[in-house]
Amino acid sequence: MQMVWQLAEKETGLAGAVLGRAFERDPMFLAALPDPGQRAEMCRALFTANVRHALRYGEVLATGPSPDDIRGVAYWVARPEPEISAAESAELGYPPIEERWGEALAMLGAMEAAAVEPLISLAEPWRYLAGIGVDPAHQGQGHGTALVRRIVADARGAGMRCGLATATAVNARLYERCGFQTINHIPDLGNNLSGWTMLTSLD
Repeated sequence: MQMVWQLAEKETGLAGAVLGRAFERDPMFLAALPDPGQRAEMCRALFTANVRHALRYGEVLATGPSPDDIRGVAYWVARPEPEISAAESAELGYPPIEERWGEALAMLGAMEAAAVEPLISLAEPWRYLAGIGVDPAHQGQGHGTALVRRIVADARGAGMRCGLATATAVNARLYERCGFQTINHIPDLGNNLSGWTMLTSLD
């Protein structure tokens, strides 16, 4: 049975490592940075910074058999999202990542922005499921489903909708089973990738 708990700040590094491993073979990351060693390093650094950011502006959840054995991580951030200062960006750890992998990050950002664009016009505040990943050694065991269902339930309990973007059909089907609906499909995000923009209802 999977436990789901709110991640503590002390677990940031562990969560970043789990997400980094989960995204190493993600199609968008493969397209943005073909070198496997560089990609693994960038993924771990980027997701560690993203977890720090989400701990301030949203929530980070983890799953596994116990809190000392993290197998999956998901995080959401509130939208509209406040701009962060240069000082805060440095505190979160983004500048060295941008300096080293700026070109790859720009490509990833452009693809994500195109997929998320249909959600930007939402009038009411909403939650963006910005990242979810399960350690490859533990995929297919229900960890991802447990995380998504918890995030959807919590958002509905708060009277808010939850949106996301994905570039894989397999993930889109998982999200549909957990309460998301596809509101836009982009046949060509670039780099032979498609995109799905998805949103939950309030009930």
